[in-house]
Amino acid sequence: MKRILSINLILCALIFQNVFAQFESTLEISSYFDDNLYRSPDGKQDFLTDFSLNIGYNLFEEKLLIYYNPDYFNYNESGDHNYFYHSFGFDYYNTFSNDQHQLYFGGNMDIRVNRDDFDYLNYNQYYAYLNLRFDLEFIFLKSGYNFRYRNYINYPDISNIQHYVFVQLNRSFATRTSIIFEANFGVKSFSGSESIVSTDTVSGGGGPGHGPGGTSTGERVYSTFKTLEPLDLSHAIILLRVAQSLHSNVGIYGQYRIQKDLSAANAYSSGGFYYQDEELFDDPFSYESHEFSSRLTWLMPWNTQVKLGGIFAKKNYISERAYLSAEDTTASNELRKDDRFSLTLELNKSFFIEKNWMDVLELTVDLHYLENTSNSYWYDYKNYLIGGSVRWSF
Repeated sequence: MKRILSINLILCALIFQNVFAQFESTLEISSYFDDNLYRSPDGKQDFLTDFSLNIGYNLFEEKLLIYYNPDYFNYNESGDHNYFYHSFGFDYYNTFSNDQHQLYFGGNMDIRVNRDDFDYLNYNQYYAYLNLRFDLEFIFLKSGYNFRYRNYINYPDISNIQHYVFVQLNRSFATRTSIIFEANFGVKSFSGSESIVSTDTVSGGGGPGHGPGGTSTGERVYSTFKTLEPLDLSHAIILLRVAQSLHSNVGIYGQYRIQKDLSAANAYSSGGFYYQDEELFDDPFSYESHEFSSRLTWLMPWNTQVKLGGIFAKKNYISERAYLSAEDTTASNELRKDDRFSLTLELNKSFFIEKNWMDVLELTVDLHYLENTSNSYWYDYKNYLIGGSVRWSF
């Protein structure tokens, strides 16, 4: 199945490149070993492969890009989780005021299609953005707005609309130091007015996720999500980043990010079932956080690049209660609190082929480690991934 799919994707990319000279296309195949696929106390191992094809068409001297990006995600052992993801969109760029300032806007439509057992993850999404960047000589000013509507086809009550506005200031100094300050304001509104609670019972240990509940027979009951009433949630995000060039080929940055809830009342909680960072189960509007991050980038000889980064975050959930154990079904204890630490190492090598049938070949190797410490039993876990990708640009 995977071999046939990869061959078909390569053929599609070559056809578009050769028949339509204005088209650009990339094909990427990524594969990872994940030792804790559902990030739970009872880890389950699996291999995940992502087949991704991106087809783009440039217009108006490459100021307008129209693209289509289909993805297929395949799990070796957990095939019922396999799904397709389609993205259609455009990006437009132009300058004004004697090319001193820039305008960016665009949008896309995304479609996620899971198998029947996980059809609650299916959605259609519509996204649009408008950004302006001003060169004020002593500082760069960037501001913008983005809109998103996500429609959960089988559960319309949790369909939602998001609005974000932001402003960013970027100042560079003769010491090769850059300072970036950014402020964001976001609002999220849910469509439904009824409570939605979906549960599933799984036999044995390590089941498909983590969540509350347990029985004496070894079965666990997993909640998926719930909204108690129509909600209008809002939060503010402020970040400060300091970047420093250590050498002509080496740079590093440090960043502090704070997220604060602005809702008058928050009755929304993410569900207990985990699936690949799906926001349905860890909604960014359901917690406040303080986050420190840093990354070192080294541009090595022979078109090789190394990135080493780390993140530490403290997350305080606004209304979600902590579960003391697998047998705890009430979660009537204190609010959930998580400490999240992650490390990432990435090695990338590019080969510039510059032939009619291929421009660039990129090879990437990734190592990821994640440790989440929580006062809620189901969210106390460790996870590492190792894998890589091959990317062809045609």
